[in-house]
Amino acid sequence: MGFLFGKSKEEMIENNKEVYRKFLLNYGQNPTNDYLKQLTIEAGQNYYGILRKGKKFTAEDEEAIQKDLEKAIADADRAKNFPSEENELRKIYEDFIKREEQ
Repeated sequence: MGFLFGKSKEEMIENNKEVYRKFLLNYGQNPTNDYLKQLTIEAGQNYYGILRKGKKFTAEDEEAIQKDLEKAIADADRAKNFPSEENELRKIYEDFIKREEQ
């Protein structure tokens, strides 16, 4: 049986998870933005709440959100310090082309 707008519970969970994931990514890159932090927390509350029977948000969920926020910042910092695989491959290719042209 469908829920709001005909979506199944699984679809609603996946949608909320994806929204929360995107907010976490953005927050990790902008951790000083208080408004973004609040929106990210609300997205987390929606996501964790929908996982619970009766959509009740718990203290454990609040702890999980705080850990998610900390991890988002750590992941963004780590990404800044290490170039992505794509960027590394591009640099290797550019170096190769330069050597070929010489």
